[in-house]
Amino acid sequence: MRKIVGFLFCLIAFASNLEAKKLTAYYSTANYYSPKNGAYVETYLSVKGGSVNFVKNAKGKYQGSIEVSVAFMQDTLVKNFQKYNLLSPEIDDTLHEIPNFIDQQRYTLLNGTYEVELTIADKTSKSKPYKTVQQLTVSLNPTICGFSSIELLESMKPTEKENIFSKSGYDLIPFVSSYYPQFVTALDFYTELYNSDKQLGKGEKFMFTYYIESYESKVMLSSFYNYSKQTAEKVNILLSSFSIKDLPSGNYNLVVEAHNKSNETIAVQRQFFQRNNPSVGFDINDMAAITTTGMFIEKYTNKDSLVEYIRSTRPIASTLEKNFIDNQAKIVDLQTLQKFFYGFWIKRDEKMPEKKWLDYNEQVKIANKEFGSGRIKGYLTDRGRVFLQYGPPNYRNPYLNEPNAYPYEIWEYLKLNSQNNRKFVFYNADLVSNNFKLLHSDVIGEKYDNRWQMVLTKRVEQGPDLDKEKATPGYGSQMDDNFNNPR
Repeated sequence: MRKIVGFLFCLIAFASNLEAKKLTAYYSTANYYSPKNGAYVETYLSVKGGSVNFVKNAKGKYQGSIEVSVAFMQDTLVKNFQKYNLLSPEIDDTLHEIPNFIDQQRYTLLNGTYEVELTIADKTSKSKPYKTVQQLTVSLNPTICGFSSIELLESMKPTEKENIFSKSGYDLIPFVSSYYPQFVTALDFYTELYNSDKQLGKGEKFMFTYYIESYESKVMLSSFYNYSKQTAEKVNILLSSFSIKDLPSGNYNLVVEAHNKSNETIAVQRQFFQRNNPSVGFDINDMAAITTTGMFIEKYTNKDSLVEYIRSTRPIASTLEKNFIDNQAKIVDLQTLQKFFYGFWIKRDEKMPEKKWLDYNEQVKIANKEFGSGRIKGYLTDRGRVFLQYGPPNYRNPYLNEPNAYPYEIWEYLKLNSQNNRKFVFYNADLVSNNFKLLHSDVIGEKYDNRWQMVLTKRVEQGPDLDKEKATPGYGSQMDDNFNNPR
């Protein structure tokens, strides 16, 4: 079974308690633009067949039935809505493996930010439906050159007969997750580029480049790079694949760029994904070619100090680098530490690696002072990690004395990579230390919990009501306003 990754933006994995089974499904969205019909959103719902109750139908076959409703809302107004039944494939019996099944829908929406309210229920179960809400931003300009979303694919083949999965002459079966377990060895994807003819001139040559980069450091992995030459049209498509058999475990971005004949970037799009591949680990032999002679790292000759400096880089390290930091930094020799540290910073600034390190170290000092707690260094805390990984927030608002709630802070970043108006909620459950834990965020790759208010109010509640979508704030609570309107 795929791992459920509940904190990914535009990816919702959920499970509701049924009498005998736990309904498991994955939901994601992608934005597209049609020159004829305007902007539209595709939704993808993948249901794990083994989590559904199958009953006999009129044909004597076994079949599952899921009731789905999707509402796109702005300021409590419903802008688009659909309620439908999703039927599984028919099977002869339930003694053998039950297939998963998938659904795709399309909705016309104007540009803007929406609350997507999804409700899903097994129709043969008496359990209450499960409801979740996610934010969706539609932002496609019909007059400038830009990409659609990047759609991750489970499979692709030329269309023989038009169906709901047909697009640009291909049947594209979505991979409705951003988590790639070890047994999945290919990353297939599809995206569209709009208005390259307006930007470059119809028939002009340009080039797609696409690659995988570390999510934390934004460093491109040279082994995962490719390109495709194209001719400018109203809509250009890119349908391609990477073998990820040798891609180590970690957080990554799939990056697609469009370049003109002068190699200037005219459009870029990113798609976050996670890889679990424990068979591929950090190999210190990979550092053998790194030369440190005459470099700034030669000044760092105290092994204990260097280990501490290396540990402080963990908030911005890739998963593979974190593996070295956590498991090997204390046991390898000084020369290996020097090579790792120098290699770490040369990847992030090839021209001025020492300055890059010294600037970062100044931020580490701030994090240690602001967010340290007892013997815990600030860079090891959740707030310190976010501060170092993303920089200081535009708004940092502490709420330490709100009635009936644990002390908490809300941070907002107006611009975070390609994301806008992203927030973090930290809270302090022990009421004594300065170590606030990350509770909820709507940033890609971060912990997501749409019941974060329930956790904050557990200070006075005698156990959560699992049927509630969020807490009912007590007297004096301003949680909703604090989150939605930071200042």
